[in-house]
Amino acid sequence: MVGFDQKTIHHQYDLFDHTLSVLSHTDKDLVIRLAALYHDIGKLWTMTIGQDGQGHFYGHDKVSAEIASKQLRDLRFDKKTIESVENLIAKHMNSANTYTIKSVKRLLRKLGETDTRRLFNLQIADIKSTNNPHFVENVENAKNYLDQILAEDDLIYENQVNINGRDLIEIGYKQGRDLGQALSIVKSLVLEGNLENDKQKILEYIKERSLKDEKNNYIRFLPGTKRQAER
Repeated sequence: MVGFDQKTIHHQYDLFDHTLSVLSHTDKDLVIRLAALYHDIGKLWTMTIGQDGQGHFYGHDKVSAEIASKQLRDLRFDKKTIESVENLIAKHMNSANTYTIKSVKRLLRKLGETDTRRLFNLQIADIKSTNNPHFVENVENAKNYLDQILAEDDLIYENQVNINGRDLIEIGYKQGRDLGQALSIVKSLVLEGNLENDKQKILEYIKERSLKDEKNNYIRFLPGTKRQAER
C-alpha cells in the first residue's frame, strides 16, 4: 500500500497513510484495529480509472474482507475474531448510504450490539481520514438510532417473532424446506414492520399464501400477493 495513489478527490493520502490515519482514529480494540489495518487492502486489486480520471474501487470491501480472513487464519487468530474482523470490513462501506432505524436494526441482527458499535467506530475513523469528514454525521445518527432501538426494547431478533415451526405444523405443514421458507419470509416481514407481530395474524397471512398439493399431501408457501396465491 505504500505509495499507492488512490487518484480520487476523496483522499489526500496514499493508501498506506490513509490506513495509518484510520488506525489512529480507532478505539483501542483489537478487532477494530485489525479491521482498520485491512479494510482497504482490496483496493490494490480492484482499482479502475473512470473517464473523469478518478479512481474507483468497486467491490474492494468484499475483496479486503477475504484477504483479511485468509491472512488472519494463517496467523492463527481465533474464529470469533476473524469473523468479526471480516464482517466489519465487508460492511465498512455501508455508511455511503443514509442510515435509518430499519437499516441499523438489520445490522444489529447480523452483527450483534458489540460488532455494530465497532463498525460505527471503524466507519467514523475511515471518514475522518478522507477529504469529507462531515460525512460522520450519518454514522453519528446511526449510533443514536442504535441507542434508541436498545432503549425501547424494540423488536430486533427472529426469536422475538410470535411464530415457530410447531405453529406451522399444526396448520398442516411438514418439517422441511417449505416450512423453513415460510418461517423465514414471515419473520423478515415482521422484523421489517410490514406484518404485525401477532400470532393469529401471522398464521392468517401464511394460510392466505399457502398452496396445498393434494396429490403429494404437502403445503407450499407462496411469497407473492394473496391474488397470486389464489391463482
